[in-house]
Order: sequence, then C-alpha cells, then structure tokens
Amino acid sequence: MIIRILLFFLVLLFNSFYGALLIAVPSADRLFRLVMFACDGIMIVMALSVLWRNRTFTVVHSLILFLVASTLTLLLNLHSVSVATHLNGLRQPLFLLSSLIVLYDFAQSARWEAFERIFNAFLMVFALIQIPLSIVQFAQWGAGDMVGGTFGY
Repeated sequence: MIIRILLFFLVLLFNSFYGALLIAVPSADRLFRLVMFACDGIMIVMALSVLWRNRTFTVVHSLILFLVASTLTLLLNLHSVSVATHLNGLRQPLFLLSSLIVLYDFAQSARWEAFERIFNAFLMVFALIQIPLSIVQFAQWGAGDMVGGTFGY
C-alpha cells in the first residue's frame, strides 16, 4: 500500500506542476508528454489492480457502462474521428475515474490517516508554490489566461 500511495503522489505532483515545468523548460515538451502518458498508465493500472482484487466494487458497473458508451461513440464517429484521436480523448475521463477508484481504495485501507496527513501537507506546499508563481506569471503576462500558477498557461 505504501508504494501505491507514493506512486499516487508522484503522479499528483507531476500533474500539478506540469504546466509550470513546461513554462520553465519549454524544450522538454516531448519528454513531459511521455511522462504524462506514463502517469496516466500508472493510475489506470492501479485502478485495474483495485478492480481485480475487488470484483464486487460498485464502480465496475460504471466503468463497463463508460467503456460501452465510448466504444459506441467511436463506432458512430469512425468516419470522422480516428481511433488514436478517440483514445486520446478518453485519457482525461478514464484518468479521473481511475483516480477516484484508487482514492476509494485508499479510504478503505488502514493507511487512510497517513494518506490524509500526506495529502494535507501536499495541499499546503501546493498553495505556497501556487501563490508566488501566479504573481510572477501575472507580472510577466498581465491579467488573462496566461496566469495559471502551477498549471501553466
């Protein structure tokens, strides 16, 4: 469980600071995309491991419905959308659903209190970094969509 919690926080850290890292190092865009793909894969594999251990989990029905609906959507739009584009579009909702499954599993474990403490510490660090980054971005680009703090543009 400790390794899964650490993996969860590594994915959370990268997703939270991806935009700011991309602003700081724009030439690493290709590497960051690969890491983002790996983060998606890690979260999906962790969720599948939860579902494999607990097949009576209530989200299984929602996941099956989601997969059927997305497959039907692909089949209906096959003439205008490629399979790769469709799969890329599934990344965000699948990542969110996977994250919720993993969080639910953490909540049911004996390590929930430790997870909660680490998550609260993460939120404090995130907020402390978000504020100065937003101010720097505001000074650089002015008010508007370019000011995203740790999320980048």
